[in-house]
Amino acid sequence: MNWDYVLLGLLLFVNAVFTAMLSFKFAKSKTDYQAMVIILSFVLSLCFPPAGWIHCWHWSRRLPDKDFIKFD
Repeated sequence: MNWDYVLLGLLLFVNAVFTAMLSFKFAKSKTDYQAMVIILSFVLSLCFPPAGWIHCWHWSRRLPDKDFIKFD
């Protein structure tokens, strides 16, 4: 059986970008560390794709922080 590893790598990369964008959208008003959320989602999706989707689901279910409004 012949596997197309370039296509598999491309699909993993597209999946990682998509889950990172969704995680950023969901975590936008829920944390101060959006960059960390994006990086973790991207790395999880590249290493083990279901973990990236679970991380994205976690941020979609999380409630906004109570003290998110800052008066600096």
